[in-house]
Parts: sequence; C-alpha cells; structure tokens
Amino acid sequence: MIVLTSLQTVLPLAVWTPSTVQKLLLSVLGLVIILAGIAVIAKAGKANYAETARIGFNVLAGIVIAALGAGAISYAVFGKSLLGSDPV
Repeated sequence: MIVLTSLQTVLPLAVWTPSTVQKLLLSVLGLVIILAGIAVIAKAGKANYAETARIGFNVLAGIVIAALGAGAISYAVFGKSLLGSDPV
C-alpha cells in the first residue's frame, strides 16, 4: 500500500524564502555569464591566425566575463562570510 503524503511534507515552503530564491537566481545568472565567457573564448579560436591581436583581446574579454560569472556565484554562496554583509 502506498501512503500519499502532502507536497508540503516533501518540500516545505520554508525552504523557498526570498533570500534563498535570490541566491538561486544569482547563481544561475553567474553560470550563464560563465557560459557566455566560454563562448567568447571559443569563437576567438576560429579567427585567422593573422589577426593575433583580435584573438588575444577576445580571449582576455572571455576570461574577464567568466571571472565576473564566478564572482557572482561566489558572492551568492559566500557573501556573508567573505564581506561580512548579507548577500543580496
């Protein structure tokens, strides 16, 4: 016999506080930014090797974009302990 339980006992609503949702959204945004940085770096490799300055700039821009995404995720996860303030 299968005992049916309410959804609230399986996934309590107390888990989804506004602070938790904001941290989740900030983490997802960070992952999207990291993927955008990886895409910029991948497209840089498709340029002609005669355009060395362009390739270098695109790789540098991709690294900066990926670092911003990693910073967003780090702030969402460790913001209070690193900065002494409540993240978002």
